[in-house]
Amino acid sequence: MPASRRLLALAAIATPIVLAPTAALAAPDDAIAIAHAAGAGWLAPAGALAIGMVGLGAALGQGRAVATAMDGMARNPGAGDRLRGAMILGLAMIESLVVLVTIFLMTKL
Repeated sequence: MPASRRLLALAAIATPIVLAPTAALAAPDDAIAIAHAAGAGWLAPAGALAIGMVGLGAALGQGRAVATAMDGMARNPGAGDRLRGAMILGLAMIESLVVLVTIFLMTKL
């Protein structure tokens, strides 16, 4: 299958998944009506997919942050305290993003 056909197929599959939660979040008062018009069956799976993608992105980001901090500590052991503090602050920010997105999506669904 050529790359253009694969891209078109991916766009056809991803469009309802991306647009259903976006339309539901656009106007909170009419979210139920919009969800039913767009197909209410897509709203919960789209929210679950969004939470999963945020979790995956956070896990990858945290892994990269820890790996980079450990690499920096191995190269310069004297800077370990400063690197550790910056790493913990960065990990807390990444984790808070995951918690906020999860709470936001759970209140909207």
